[in-house]
Amino acid sequence: MLPPHCEERIGGDEFLIYLKGETLAQAAKMAGDVVARIKTYDWTKVAPNLYCTISAGVAHYNRDRPVQDWIVRAIQGAVDAKTSGGNRVSRGGPLSMPAYLSLAYEAMLSQD
Repeated sequence: MLPPHCEERIGGDEFLIYLKGETLAQAAKMAGDVVARIKTYDWTKVAPNLYCTISAGVAHYNRDRPVQDWIVRAIQGAVDAKTSGGNRVSRGGPLSMPAYLSLAYEAMLSQD
């Protein structure tokens, strides 16, 4: 069971945010608001020539499925957002086995 509204770092620059009680549309809007703020922030205030982009994936958590399925669908959405140019939100679609296996393989390699 996941606690309401929590966040975890799941990779080098990847974060997972769990929003309990929010609809997929509400989560997508929240993610869109974060993307807009990061996209429009003047990062040169932090360091000259600095810029940041963000790609967000959102997915609905189904209690009848393993948590890993939900995480993989959210990551698939983020990958789709990134390959579509970044600075956007994409909803993770149905779980595709090749993506799931690829992520599992990546996780195994990173443990070495």
